[in-house]
Amino acid sequence: MLSDLTATTWWTIAGVVTVACAAGMYVLYPAGKLRWFMVVVMPLLAMVLVPGYAALGDYSVEDTLYLYCVCLVLILILFGLLAKKFVAATAEQLKHPERRVQVSRASLYGAAGAGMVWLAVAVCFWPSA
Repeated sequence: MLSDLTATTWWTIAGVVTVACAAGMYVLYPAGKLRWFMVVVMPLLAMVLVPGYAALGDYSVEDTLYLYCVCLVLILILFGLLAKKFVAATAEQLKHPERRVQVSRASLYGAAGAGMVWLAVAVCFWPSA
């Protein structure tokens, strides 16, 4: 099913995923200079580097764009799961700079587990020739 999609279709999907990821990062990421990097610069840089990487490595554009979409969704899933904890830990660290604040291990393990499930799903749906 995914192998039937053309390069033009994959570019459209990648564009939609990029906009969705940028919107999600804008909502989830705390305000600041790094927020604009995550929302604007990173997706634009990725959209330039992905076709360049495909051309240099002699990979098919379809497979490269599939991996690009999988990675962006993975970043959004992981950050979505950890954003609330990350913002709370950052705020606490700013209040108490003398002590070290960490996100709980359970949150990190849960995010890692969700990431592994997403990657397993992505491998199952790999667009084979």
